[in-house]
Amino acid sequence: MLFRSVLERQLEILSNKLSSNYDITTKFRYEETPSSGTGVTVIVNSLSNVPKGISKLGERGVSSEKIASLIYQEIKKEISNNSAVDEFMADQLILPLALSERGSSITIPSITEHVRGNLKLIQLILGDRIKVEETTSSVRLTRI
Repeated sequence: MLFRSVLERQLEILSNKLSSNYDITTKFRYEETPSSGTGVTVIVNSLSNVPKGISKLGERGVSSEKIASLIYQEIKKEISNNSAVDEFMADQLILPLALSERGSSITIPSITEHVRGNLKLIQLILGDRIKVEETTSSVRLTRI
């Protein structure tokens, strides 16, 4: 019963922070697991209809309020970011992009070390396949 109240507090905090600026729908479910904490996943549907997901695991000793605040910060970051792919997915899409049709592209928030490493590896194996265009708000990777 304790964990139910923790999750419900997290959802209440998030709902209160988001409700004044966004249309929100909350759904939650409880599962029996060996884990002693909560897990929260928020799906944000942006104006471009590209859904983005934010996940956070609760930690022993970290308050529901703190976890909810961290999730809220991630939501704000994703909403303000116009890229279609987040920084954690970007490096995993480099190879499929390199093998895709010319002109295919993705936008990412920034070039991480993982992205940089994968771009270098693709260039060593396949040659110049991906053009990188950096702007102030995002990075576009385009198959050339």
